[in-house]
Amino acid sequence: GIILGKSATQDLLDFIDCFDVLAERSSKGEAERLAKFTLADPNGNGLCSHAELESFILNVLLTKYPRDIKTKTEKGRDLFSLYRPSYLRAFKDAADWKKDDKVKIKGTKNATQDDYVTKDEFRPYCTYLCIYAAMYDAFSKIDGGGAGRAGDDRRMDLNEWLAGYKTVADYGFVALDGLKEEITGKKSATAFFNKIDDNGGGIVLLDEWC
Repeated sequence: GIILGKSATQDLLDFIDCFDVLAERSSKGEAERLAKFTLADPNGNGLCSHAELESFILNVLLTKYPRDIKTKTEKGRDLFSLYRPSYLRAFKDAADWKKDDKVKIKGTKNATQDDYVTKDEFRPYCTYLCIYAAMYDAFSKIDGGGAGRAGDDRRMDLNEWLAGYKTVADYGFVALDGLKEEITGKKSATAFFNKIDDNGGGIVLLDEWC
């Protein structure tokens, strides 16, 4: 399964708990994927669009975390919204996992297999779903000055980085593990930020972070 470090938020742990088994290379994981792919592919054509997979994610989360009648909270829906910015990256990487046969799909204008997640790409999709959710979780901890979406603009500036980089040093990602060795003060922290900032614009976007 997906191994996370101590920096991961409880929201992330609760989210990944819903999809971790679907990423496993095991008989249990395979059985779960067979059942869940039917849910993700409602028209049964073996191809899942981004919209269909978002509906699948929401369905899984609402099933795991149904609406609390007493508190009137919807944890499943809240988790869906919280990590939604990461779903498209998971979709794109999974759709590219298998070589595109370039054959136009019947009933579409010019779509090919690469525009969808196939049954063979469903395990990679669930894996990417967990990985990118974790990367977004770390990004959000710094963006806006704390976990969650409050104050986030999906743009990390140097001041936010300097104030929050220590909170993401133990997520289980190799690149972030390097924070412990490479950063010894403000100067080295700034240098690390500049390595992430691909275009040197002084802002790290989610695409650069991932």
